[in-house]
Amino acid sequence: MKFERIKRLARALGWGSWRWLALEKKLAGKARRTADGALTLYDDLIADFRDVVVSPEGELFCSSELIQGIESLNLVSPASKYPPELRLPQPWLDRCRLETTKKTEDTLEGLTVAIPRCEWLNYYHSMVDLYNCYLLTRFLGEVPSQTRILFLDGHGKSPFEELWAAQFKEVLTTKFLETNVGFERLAVGPFNYESPFGPGLGPSPPYFEDFSRLFQNRDQDPDQLTFVSRSLAKQRKLANEEELLQCLRERLPQARIESVLFEHLSPLQQIALMTKTKLLVGLHGAGLTHSVFLPQESGVFEMFPGVLHAFRVNFYNIAIWRKLSYRRHIDWSRLTEPAEGDNHLPVERVADKIAAHWNSL
Repeated sequence: MKFERIKRLARALGWGSWRWLALEKKLAGKARRTADGALTLYDDLIADFRDVVVSPEGELFCSSELIQGIESLNLVSPASKYPPELRLPQPWLDRCRLETTKKTEDTLEGLTVAIPRCEWLNYYHSMVDLYNCYLLTRFLGEVPSQTRILFLDGHGKSPFEELWAAQFKEVLTTKFLETNVGFERLAVGPFNYESPFGPGLGPSPPYFEDFSRLFQNRDQDPDQLTFVSRSLAKQRKLANEEELLQCLRERLPQARIESVLFEHLSPLQQIALMTKTKLLVGLHGAGLTHSVFLPQESGVFEMFPGVLHAFRVNFYNIAIWRKLSYRRHIDWSRLTEPAEGDNHLPVERVADKIAAHWNSL
């Protein structure tokens, strides 16, 4: 319990981000290769395997040559018995089976990035996973369009899977593998909460601006105030949402104001909407993750219906990393919002703040 609290504190202070600062320079110097280049380790952050077999259960089986290479470089736990245990961060260690490679008829060529999805139905965490795969691809000198993604989990098809398919060569899930499959090159890296794109304070993640441009289509200047509606949500639903929108239309009669339910749009349609958004407004929640794809001259206005969540800096981080204008409103009269039900915000005061933010852009 004490160790878990220390880990949470470290994440809040941006430990995941700081470890990745000056990525190529720091990690390339720590690369350790096994015999015949069968494995390359970059500190304890990235492992680049060659000739690996993956089972439908998501286990990684490595060749006997790889085992010999690992043993020759003393990369196994000293106290471990045969089969040896590779020194990789948990929980990758639990997935690796260092024994003679399982038989397989198919071997897929090129780079494959393997990742177990975290909170796979949540848009924010899905975006972190997507960024992690992009990070590994770029760090290893490849391009997304020539890189395969392998989900090492038992989840079904993600509602955000079209985002992966739009950028990467192919998307596979171990759950749908009928037999063992061989991979010419398989890379594993940070898990969701260990990502430089994390919820804690920290420097801009590597390649983050390049990542933000993956889906951007700058055919027009942003000219819209996009309000993220949570009218279908169970949590952080704003009871006086329509009153707030009416006040905004009165204060900004020349502005194009659109209230959107992301649940009614595909992920690619949601991102396309960001291209024309000048100011993104919403209650604290996963919908504000779309600020990753806003044009740089745009802004984010975040509303907190309670004090407790105001200490979560996920979207403040994105704004700072991308040099977006960021402002927020906090309801200091309430410690936290109800687990379920409606929230109320002071409409006049919040509308004044949003209008001032719009006029400053």
